[in-house]
Amino acid sequence: MTPRLDRVARTAIEGCVTVRELVDKGVIVRVLNMGTVENTPMGRMILTVMFAMAEYDRDMIVERLASARAVAKQTKPDYHEGRKRLAIDEDEFLEMVNAVEANTMSKREAARRLGIGDATFRRRMEEYNAA
Repeated sequence: MTPRLDRVARTAIEGCVTVRELVDKGVIVRVLNMGTVENTPMGRMILTVMFAMAEYDRDMIVERLASARAVAKQTKPDYHEGRKRLAIDEDEFLEMVNAVEANTMSKREAARRLGIGDATFRRRMEEYNAA
């Protein structure tokens, strides 16, 4: 059972192959917003068309997002993809870096005390050491 066909596969071909393999193994494929997928010529045709529409919809979303990003990069000089960089108290950060380098504190503990994730602390520490 799947809520929607676009959750089964990224492409129409991949989706058709996956569903055909499942049906060949005796699995009854149910799509919540469509019903049971029948192993008949009409059922396979509807399934193929629905997978093609799902793939088309996904491609259009990707295209619109790429277009919007390109426009944003051209019109906004400070445009940056992703999250905003977390603000960390510089003095406290340096104190934690010194403690980690002196082996009196783990990176995980330092990150916890700063209120940031382990990976963020490691990345910032690498940036600090590279500078």
